[in-house]
Amino acid sequence: ENYNDLHAYAFSNLCRILWARALAKRVPYPVVSLHPGVCGGTGMLQHMGWRAILRQIWLVLQWERKSFFALQSIPQVAATQTWAAVEPVSSLAKMTGSYLNGNADCTLGAPDTPSALAQKDDLAEKVLAYAGNYFATK
Repeated sequence: ENYNDLHAYAFSNLCRILWARALAKRVPYPVVSLHPGVCGGTGMLQHMGWRAILRQIWLVLQWERKSFFALQSIPQVAATQTWAAVEPVSSLAKMTGSYLNGNADCTLGAPDTPSALAQKDDLAEKVLAYAGNYFATK
């Protein structure tokens, strides 16, 4: 009854960044997290009520104002994932643990700085430990 879809979305994104940050220190291959960018037509808002949609628009205006006014197409926001998938391992290894941002105002393939919370190594370790324990029980 107290579930908040936007909070869950934001929290899962934070955990994804933290998890990649901690995992990158433990595995021999490059690990990055990425945000594809802001675009319409994905269906992400289809299960939200009008109040949640208005709140999401307000949050995007607060956090990603430049991106909101430069909405990208689905192929444009797919560029970051595609780049990460085909970039040589030797290039990705130099940025392991990084956050890549696919917004229109960001450079493709250049690490971006996530929020201060997403840069906390102690939280990253806790998220990785939680994930390990969770999946060990499945």
